[in-house]
Amino acid sequence: MKNKFKLLLSIFLLGTTIGLTSCNNNNNNKVDPLDPNTRELIKLNDPNDLLPETPYTDACKLNADYEGKVFTADGIGLVHLASNTDGDTAKFYDYSSASETRFPLRFLGIDTPESTANIEPWGKKASVFVAKILTEAETNGDILLINDYDVFGRNETNGRFLGFVWYRLDKTSDFRLLNLEIVEQGYSKNLLFDKSKVCDYLDYFQKADTYAARMKLRVQGTKDPGYDYSNTVIKTTIKYLIDNYEELGVTENSSGKMVKIDACVIGIAGDSLYVRDVVPNENGELGYTYLFSGYGKSVASVVKPSDFISFYCKATKFLENIQLSDLKFDSYGKYAFTNYSRIAAQDVTDPSLTEADIKEINEAKEMIATFTPFVESDFNSLDDCKTLSDVAQFSDRLVTARLTIRTVNASSDDDQNEGTSSGDYYYKKDANKNMTIYSYLNDESSRLYINMRVDGNCYPYPGETLFEVGKTYIVKGYLKPYYEKYQVCLFNNNLEYNYITEVK
Repeated sequence: MKNKFKLLLSIFLLGTTIGLTSCNNNNNNKVDPLDPNTRELIKLNDPNDLLPETPYTDACKLNADYEGKVFTADGIGLVHLASNTDGDTAKFYDYSSASETRFPLRFLGIDTPESTANIEPWGKKASVFVAKILTEAETNGDILLINDYDVFGRNETNGRFLGFVWYRLDKTSDFRLLNLEIVEQGYSKNLLFDKSKVCDYLDYFQKADTYAARMKLRVQGTKDPGYDYSNTVIKTTIKYLIDNYEELGVTENSSGKMVKIDACVIGIAGDSLYVRDVVPNENGELGYTYLFSGYGKSVASVVKPSDFISFYCKATKFLENIQLSDLKFDSYGKYAFTNYSRIAAQDVTDPSLTEADIKEINEAKEMIATFTPFVESDFNSLDDCKTLSDVAQFSDRLVTARLTIRTVNASSDDDQNEGTSSGDYYYKKDANKNMTIYSYLNDESSRLYINMRVDGNCYPYPGETLFEVGKTYIVKGYLKPYYEKYQVCLFNNNLEYNYITEVK
């Protein structure tokens, strides 16, 4: 009987153990629908298509008190969008700030492909994706910035703020974390590695990145169908490009086209160039534009105003504007940068020159003889302008403007650029020396506030000490539209060109 009892007890315990083991296995095998390693992969019909579902961004919620907070002071706060830059940078200003001081923000946890100085696959599309969201959120919803300064730091070394961008497209929706959505949609790999109690997003970023990598979504392993990997060159003029960019394949759904342009240099700011066509079209029209050379190129050392040049660059479209960037600045090879004027200036009697050198010099001279020369009359006078409509006809042209220096304060500051000043001030400069100088055109009674804009890379630099409040100056520069107004962009202040002259 005793042995029978032991046998029954053993069977009971064995059954219990099996049952418990079975329950545990069932728990372990329970599938997490958001597990990026097991979640079913979504099939997209086109590489450009967005994911129809974003469960990681959906699951990440904003849990922070932002009422009455100011981002630049408190690390959290509602902001207004000032301007879009690219896929991981934009300019904002604090929602409740009386001064509405603009500041650039670098998005934390991501690094989208380049789309300004250089053009990389998916870069333009990342920029467009971000710009459309932020523009709609600014118009119909809200934008909120947050950062844990103790963990991620307040600013980059170049002065840009760091932060996470939350948005909602209408006032009743939940906020969504844009940085995370950029990773989930495959426009950037995850670069968030630090834990934060204030910004507790690490797990979401890691899961979104893992799933996007499994899908080979965009930067995670799919070629950009709008990027010209062959770098096929289109020979064009500036005017034709501006008027017919879609025909040439330059759209917001593409990453631009490699173009070859002959141009006359009409101004230089840092190493970037203001250029115009060398010959007019059949209607007698010349095209004008700005060529962003990028960084680390010594363009200004081999080019001067009035030079005729030939160059290769990328033509792109961003927010309805045609841009020239990604300048190729090689001395030799397939995409060589050529300065016809510098070649033609050589002395053909120089005994060190070869026959090939002399032939190149003569060909450059013959070519330049067919070009429209750069003359003083290329500068359009704004003396007769009484309204902004009058000024508008000279947009994207060289101008001569009679500008008087004025002062503003935090409440009357009419400039949209970043930078800070206090009290009454006549200029505003940011950490990178980009500067606005406040001025009015011609007669103060017309209230035509046309400010001057200085690129921080200008050399020689046209600094604020060149100007004095209340004094009038004849300024030569390039007129650019700026929101509802215009500004005169100044050039490298080489004294021989008399770009800035005080009226005595």
